[in-house]
Amino acid sequence: DKIFYVVKSGDYLQKIANEFNTTVALIKIMNGLQTDTIRTGSRLIVFNGTFTIKVSKTNNFLDLIHRDKLFKRYPVGTGKFGKTPAVEFFVYDKIIEPPWTRPEDNRHIEYGDPENVLGTRWMALRSINNPSLKGFGIHGTWERDSIGVQSSAGCVRMFNEDGKFAALYGFEWSHPLLGHFNVINTNKFISALTRPTLGLMMNWLSKRSNAIGRFNHPGRENMKIWPYEFRKFKLYKKAIHQVAAIEMWNKNDTIQNYIETRGSFIKGMNFLDNVNLQGWFVGAAGGQDNHDADWGIRNDFRVGVWATGLSRDQIVDAYLGRRTFATEDKNAWVSFKINASQMGSRLRPGTYKLELEFGDRDGENVSDARLIKNGKLIKSYQVNDEQYIEDEIKAQDGDFFYVITKQSDGDHLLTSPIWFFN
Repeated sequence: DKIFYVVKSGDYLQKIANEFNTTVALIKIMNGLQTDTIRTGSRLIVFNGTFTIKVSKTNNFLDLIHRDKLFKRYPVGTGKFGKTPAVEFFVYDKIIEPPWTRPEDNRHIEYGDPENVLGTRWMALRSINNPSLKGFGIHGTWERDSIGVQSSAGCVRMFNEDGKFAALYGFEWSHPLLGHFNVINTNKFISALTRPTLGLMMNWLSKRSNAIGRFNHPGRENMKIWPYEFRKFKLYKKAIHQVAAIEMWNKNDTIQNYIETRGSFIKGMNFLDNVNLQGWFVGAAGGQDNHDADWGIRNDFRVGVWATGLSRDQIVDAYLGRRTFATEDKNAWVSFKINASQMGSRLRPGTYKLELEFGDRDGENVSDARLIKNGKLIKSYQVNDEQYIEDEIKAQDGDFFYVITKQSDGDHLLTSPIWFFN
């Protein structure tokens, strides 16, 4: 099924794909082509074999099979409560940018409408032995978190584009007394055995300019029994650039728990206040801390970043710029700007315009917001239907501001601070 084809004058990829009953995408993958440009006389590997598909509803995988061997595996979303039928189908139609007929009311929804759930592609399925099974297909999705779980009404969901994500690698420095600390984006790792003190670990971290450091689940240990976690956030100035975030949610412990219940080493303050009052420049983050099979999908808590694009370098730049926010709703976002500068910025003292803006793909509005200055509540806002707030603030040397918001369903979002220094 694999042949070598010599490109002739007048050839182009779609013409070759049509001749061998394959696809342009597969030819490009097989030959490592980044563009559609081919040269006369060059030799291409062309694969024109017959494929079958096998979907696992248990593991939410779609396996592309050739000659009874796995060719490629894709993560997918399948029907809630096992609604994807366990029968043999064949693909009878393929549509790019498909419209969708919503089954509840038979409303026709064009591609591009936010209510169209089909993503960028649709492959219609027909049962070989049961013609009454209709309306099932394999399609894309705009809801990336619906992949890997049972999430659909019965269809099989795939990512719109394969491989469109950025993965960051890292490790945890796990000390039984001094705390747990994440290090991300380094090509080497250490442990609490090789670097058994915070000072040694921070010194190692400070030598890696693009490393990201995060304080993990502060306050998990009883602070009355052992009040020395992270040495009470002692400042290590060498690593001030790299230590970028602190977890303000962990596992199923909510932002509200961290803000209102957990406390910190400073009475009346939460840990985000505590660490920044110690002289760090640390933003808001969180971590699922999940060692089980539902890693990444146990709950809807997330860390959002204001990045210029979806690449590893751009995500790292956003983290080191402290442009991060913690959210209990995976679909929600918050923008917090002072003097048109996004959360994470460091500005000169002065009087500036403050802007808050909120959004949610599910349409759940933010109902109220609280502005915090140096760990103290200074103003509360009732948020209008436009989901936008504009105000004026006065900042002095050493001040920092951040915002806590609550949606109508009770979910919270927490921004990183903006700091002011001469």
